[in-house]
Order: sequence, then structure tokens, then C-alpha cells
Amino acid sequence: MSRSFGYPPSFIWRQAPRQSPALVIFLGVLLSLFASPATAMAESEQNVSGSDKPYTLERSVEQGLRANPRIKAARSEVRKAESSTKEKRSAFLPSLTAQASSKDIHSFSTTGAGATDEDYVDQRMDTLSLRLTQTLFQGFTGLNSYQKAKLRTELMRARKNREKMSLIRDIQTAFLELLKAQEDVASLQDSIRRLEVSVKQANSFYQQEVVPYARVLQAEVDLANAHQKLSRAENKVNTQREQLRSLLNLPQGVEPSYKGNLEGFTYEFHRDLQDCLDAAYEDKPGLEAARRSLDVAREELDIRKGSFAPKIEVSGSLIHRNTDYDEPGERFGREYDRDQKNNYASVQIQATWPLFQGGSRYYQHQGAKREIRRLEHRLRATRNQVRAQVRSNYFSLREARSRMSSARAT
Repeated sequence: MSRSFGYPPSFIWRQAPRQSPALVIFLGVLLSLFASPATAMAESEQNVSGSDKPYTLERSVEQGLRANPRIKAARSEVRKAESSTKEKRSAFLPSLTAQASSKDIHSFSTTGAGATDEDYVDQRMDTLSLRLTQTLFQGFTGLNSYQKAKLRTELMRARKNREKMSLIRDIQTAFLELLKAQEDVASLQDSIRRLEVSVKQANSFYQQEVVPYARVLQAEVDLANAHQKLSRAENKVNTQREQLRSLLNLPQGVEPSYKGNLEGFTYEFHRDLQDCLDAAYEDKPGLEAARRSLDVAREELDIRKGSFAPKIEVSGSLIHRNTDYDEPGERFGREYDRDQKNNYASVQIQATWPLFQGGSRYYQHQGAKREIRRLEHRLRATRNQVRAQVRSNYFSLREARSRMSSARAT
């Protein structure tokens, strides 16, 4: 049964006769340029560390998508953006504020012949209030902020998809490079055994004066070169194993095993160059992220425009006030209790329009416009880079196919 890891149906790994190792490795890199990530993975956060089950290419990709810190960080960015969207949405709702205060007033001296203002005689005032405030208009800043937050969530999702595709490519490349290095080691070990026999034969022929001593020296040089190549191939095996350990986020205490061979991999790829370019332009996460960044910048410009508009709010309050005077009041020569308890409500409409702030809003608006132009240029540059990558890899694939055909013919 085949498995495509989210690649298009035209690219499927299958068991088949031996193919070119370089071509197999190259294909994993090519398809990541324009394939859209569609692998449905569990969101489990635990690592697969203690299992003795060997890691196939498929299982390696699954483990990487589950446990790699790059993917975990991308998921956290998406959740953070989703929380920010909900925060901006709450700006459409009214705010409710409760307030309590207690104030003591002590008068030190009073001069003048008139009646004393009761606000300035010795007293204690306790106040409780509830205030409900709703913004009616703010230059559509609230709406644009909400739209910007939604677009930023989509941007974070696009970046997460880009990180997934990059990780899949890295894992597949490292896995196939490991298999190639292991085959190189096996091939070089066979070569060394043959060369050791050749050295013995050359020495035997030299002893019999059949060949010159130069033949013996050449055989020894060939054997030494093969040992050097074997050492490099073994180092490549160790390097790729450590690379895979890092990509799969496996602990250092466990030595994983990897199962697979290049003879078991083949491909089906029937797209022409234009199909590859169209798929890359439509689905490549890097381009999608660039487009979302541009949309976010345009919403930011609308927010800056809204800062020039007035802000209109309506508010309503319920207030309870208890005033306790230290001394009783006096009227017509008679004292009376002037302590009061008041319960009342108020409604207020307020418009605020900052007319001048030193030019800060103007320069913020200009900065937002320049950011849009910067991102437009960056999007074009990314598109050009994608086109160059797809064309270059497509031509390399065609050249590899030609070399395979030539090798089979010989």
C-alpha cells in the first residue's frame, strides 16, 4: 500500500526494482516546492522514544510532525493568534466597570461671613458605582483591528504549513541520504575485499616476475583510497543518523534503527513544467504566508486611517453615595441632621476628537503605506524565487532521468 505524505496523486512511493539513489533523493526535495501539506497527524505532544520498532520513512515523518519543536512552536503561534482574534472581537461588546471609593475631608479653617459650602466641611463620603460604556464609532478601527487579527491567524496557519513542508523535506532528505550512505558503505566494503585480493595477486605476480612492482604500488594505492572513501561514508552514516535524531526529537539515551533501502523506492511523476509552476504558485506555503502578510499590512493601513476620526461613546452609571458629616447642620438657629444617602443614575454621550498630536498619526499612516509597498516587492521576489527553484529542479529531474536511461542502455 502506498503513502504519499500529502503530495499530489502523481507522486507516489512504491516498491519496485532499483532506481537511481540521487534521483530518489532529489525527488523528495523537488515536490516540497509546490505540494500542499495534507498529512493528517495526531496532535499528541509525547515523543516516541522507547519503542524497538524500526523507523521507516513513513513513520519518521509521522514522528517528526508529532514531536519536532519547530512544529510545536508553530502550533503555539497559531493558538496565540486565535486568542488575539477573540480579544479583538471583544471590543465590539460594552465594558462594565465597578468602582468603590471612600473620602474623608477635614477642614482646618474657615474665613468669610457667608454660609459654609457643605462640600468643604468635615465629612466622610462613601461611593459605589457601576458604569456601562459602549463605543459607537471609532473610525472603523475596531472592525479593522478584528479583521487584521483574523488575517494574522491565517498567516500563522500558513507559516505552520510552511514549517510542516520544510520539516517533511528535511526528514525525507536525511532518511534517503542515510540509506544512500549505508549502501555506499556496503559497496565500499565489497570493493575493499576485492582490492585486498588484488593486492595479494599483484604481489604474487610480482614475486613471479610477471608484472612490475608499479602494479603492486597501484593496487595498494587503490586499496588506501577505498579505505578513505569508506571512512567518509561511515562518517556520513553517523552524521545522517544524528540529523534524523534531531529532526525526530528523539532522546540521546536511545539508539533508533531505520528500515528501508533505495531499491524499494520508485516514483510516478507525470507533471509538465507548467503544471509544477501552477501548483507551486497556488499551494506553496511560503507564497501563501507572503500573501497573508500583505493582507495584514493593508488592514493596518485602514486602522491608521481610522485614527484620524472622532471617537463617540455612550455610557450609563448607577451610583450609591453615603455622606456622613461630623457636625450637624444649623438653620434658623436650629440644628438638623444633614447626613445623606443618595442613589441616582446618569447617562452620558461623549465625543473625543484629537485634532493634533505633533504629526504622529500622519507618520504612522505613511509608515503603514510603505510597509505595504515593501511586502508587495517581497511577494514578487518570493514568486520569482519559487519559479527559479521549480524550473531548476525540474530540469535537474529531467537530466537525472536521461542519465538513468543511459545507464540502463549500457
